[in-house]
Amino acid sequence: MNPRKTYLNFRNSLFSITKNLPRRKALVLILVRLLLDGIAALRFILQGKSKHCFAVIRAHLSYYRQFRKMYHKREKANFIEKYSKTKSIVWSHYVYRIKTFNNLVKD
Repeated sequence: MNPRKTYLNFRNSLFSITKNLPRRKALVLILVRLLLDGIAALRFILQGKSKHCFAVIRAHLSYYRQFRKMYHKREKANFIEKYSKTKSIVWSHYVYRIKTFNNLVKD
């Protein structure tokens, strides 16, 4: 594992939540992620991977610094309701053999 990759993974997943989920779900999920990411950072420390712990912290600081900008991008983008209704893309792909995003949720 590379600390830079850890940083980008944690930060970009927060951005994805902000941009693609309904406001309420996003707020709840961000708060849950704050707790879970804190646990992940603690686990990195216990494993002797302090660079990864600091990568998680840096990812959150970067996310909070850029939150306003990302939130405004959300309002400009076409909001996809299907994104938040999809329970598991992996499950849908392998179990239901769904190959494209547009077919994940039937209206």
